[in-house]
Amino acid sequence: SVSTTEVPVKISESYKKSGLQIDNMKTIHSRLIKSMQQNRLFLNPTLSLSVLSKELNIPTHHITQTLNEYAGLSFYDFVNSFRVNEFKKGIHAPENKNFSLLGIAFDCGFNSKSSFNRIFKQKTGLSPSEFQKNTTA
Repeated sequence: SVSTTEVPVKISESYKKSGLQIDNMKTIHSRLIKSMQQNRLFLNPTLSLSVLSKELNIPTHHITQTLNEYAGLSFYDFVNSFRVNEFKKGIHAPENKNFSLLGIAFDCGFNSKSSFNRIFKQKTGLSPSEFQKNTTA
């Protein structure tokens, strides 16, 4: 799950000259999370860094630096965490009972079976079908 709590920030060599301050990163991180939660941008299977940058009017390098240094995530890890959480909520939703696991995954923004299975297992430690069997509505 994506947290909005303080994260210890370690500025790596690659960002030393950036000029992006910790306060700016905190603000950008909050905006990124808010846009994912409210606008549900993660549902777009072709969501890219440039699309997110245009949507929020934040330079791509500021988004990348914020996610890498402030949140400790890559852009795709950040987006996929929202997709996995959405899948976990949707798997037992009554309106999805006639859909396959893959159908639900596609509705959550994943665009391939292999990447969905790999990412889901990476984030949860379970395959999607194991998760479904081990959880109840």
